[in-house]
Amino acid sequence: MKFLLALAPCLLLASCGFNTTAVSLDYQPRLGQNIPGPHMVSIGKFADMRQTGEYNLGTVRSAIGLPLESLVTRVPVESVVRNAFAHGLKARGMLYAGADGTYILSGEVLDLKCSQMLYPTASASVRVNIVRRGSGQIVYSRIYQSTRQGDTYAPGSGSPVPTLTDLTSRALQNVVDQSLDDRQLRSRLKAAGPDEAYPL
Repeated sequence: MKFLLALAPCLLLASCGFNTTAVSLDYQPRLGQNIPGPHMVSIGKFADMRQTGEYNLGTVRSAIGLPLESLVTRVPVESVVRNAFAHGLKARGMLYAGADGTYILSGEVLDLKCSQMLYPTASASVRVNIVRRGSGQIVYSRIYQSTRQGDTYAPGSGSPVPTLTDLTSRALQNVVDQSLDDRQLRSRLKAAGPDEAYPL
């Protein structure tokens, strides 16, 4: 009987389900170095390789692991990441308007998620590809990753959603800034000739 009484609140929570909250991530140019680069990069397609649902970001859980709230994006994650890279390129003067840039920046979203049980965390991982337009050759490809963590959450201190949203935004922005300011990536933009490809 005591076991059933103790289990009752858990069953009640499970039967009630949990909330789903749509959030918007952001890219803040003022937070990056924004090192100017060559004005020759068009933004290409990004593929979501996470296999967790195209809108899913993560789950807020209680201290004992019960799901309380699910976070989703308002547009597919591949679009969120593509937009972040477009903003990053524009902030550096590298975004070539239209589809006729000398190079195309595309990628695969390997990870973009957030979670909270005892404390909020967020992570991002993206493979960034630089493709030469005329030949379609990949002249550069590398995976960039970032993780962010907040302070231990105190129950009753308010919704954790704003903190998780900010941590996820900053993790993604860090990936964008790391890649676009990478000297090796920049050197490939300058050095690759019309028929050259670099080993990966």
